[in-house]
Amino acid sequence: FSRFEKLDLMFLGFISFVLVADGLRLC
Repeated sequence: FSRFEKLDLMFLGFISFVLVADGLRLC
C-alpha cells in the first residue's frame, strides 16, 4: 500500500465504524 491508500482505508474504516455505532445507538 502507498501512504495515501492506507489513509483512505483508515478513513473508510472510521466512517464504517461511525455508521455502525450510529445505527446501534438508534436501535
